[in-house]
Amino acid sequence: MNQVRRTDLPWHIVEKKISDEISWLKKLIASWGSRDSCQHCDEFAYRQIALMIVSGKIKARKLDNYKANFWGESSKLGDTKHKHGKEWHQGMMNMIDTYFTTQGFDVTTEPILNNGRADLGVFYDGKKDLYVEVGTVSIYKMWINLSTMKNCIFLCIPAERTLLEFETF
Repeated sequence: MNQVRRTDLPWHIVEKKISDEISWLKKLIASWGSRDSCQHCDEFAYRQIALMIVSGKIKARKLDNYKANFWGESSKLGDTKHKHGKEWHQGMMNMIDTYFTTQGFDVTTEPILNNGRADLGVFYDGKKDLYVEVGTVSIYKMWINLSTMKNCIFLCIPAERTLLEFETF
């Protein structure tokens, strides 16, 4: 049986941190329900992701860029190379594809994940695989993939100037 370490934080402090992470996730992730989830399942998935963040199993951060475009100054919506989702979604996928392709990365549309597919996969030898979700995501799918796919980066893009990066170890 494991002994509780004296350096462990009190339960109420840990629960507060988990609650703060859940609130942060809900505020930033544009989530949609899926046939695999229900409201209680989504709450469970948010809690599981928050636990992974608090315990250090994954790293999560938000990046905002209100002064410039993440994908380069010449990036603009409108190209229809990727016919996936609505106009904004397609345009974002095209900008992201162009950004990484011009830097020598291999970009794949809808790569297969352990659960479902990502919008884009970005690959380069010697770098962690990057999976991109543009717009809404299934929080259930995200939890399954974050918990089962090691040494990857998941990039959620809920808006043009906001990125959420989740790194698994």
